[in-house]
Amino acid sequence: MSDAFNLYEATYMQDADFITPLDKKSVIILLQFLEDAETPLYQGCTKYKKLPAIVVLYRLKAVNGWSDKSFNGLLEILHDMLPIDNVLLKSVYSVRKFLNTFDLGCEKIHTCINDYCLFSKEIENEDKCPICGSSRWQEDERTKKIRKGVPAKVLRYFPIMRRFRRMFRSPKLAENLRWHFSNKSEDGHMRHPVDSLAWDYINDKWPDFASDPRNL
Repeated sequence: MSDAFNLYEATYMQDADFITPLDKKSVIILLQFLEDAETPLYQGCTKYKKLPAIVVLYRLKAVNGWSDKSFNGLLEILHDMLPIDNVLLKSVYSVRKFLNTFDLGCEKIHTCINDYCLFSKEIENEDKCPICGSSRWQEDERTKKIRKGVPAKVLRYFPIMRRFRRMFRSPKLAENLRWHFSNKSEDGHMRHPVDSLAWDYINDKWPDFASDPRNL
């Protein structure tokens, strides 16, 4: 079974506490989407399939801080350069929609340009950092005017709980994630962090947490 299949299957299982098989209709949808995700970028392409190609390009956008407009332009040019039968998506919207099917989205939180605060909760609507006074918004380099609505800095947050739930819905991953609960060393030799004094300290301090085989 491919990694893409495991990822998609884990995303669409409904029960957060138990491993639940997919119904027939869901399996059909899953297989159709899997076929689309694993389609070669174009006929005869052996290096990239649709999903890896999109992930690589979207990562470049994030790492280099490209705007949606510039990324749209790049996608359109690449699509035009590739063979006519290529399956590369041509807009940021379609890329995000495609990736969100795998539950790979993130939350964007505006931050202080000097890293003093996150513009969330009680200061979600503020225009300046309450600590250093710097503007939340970008400044136009030419006119020096504040470009309200364009954040000076953005934190991309990947919610961990949603990902933990998805990981535990995969039988193979769930088994590995629970390994520490039932495989503590019995001869006093340390072979894994679960055998350490620090782990014992955590278990003693939070016994309810320690009693759950799924604790991480």
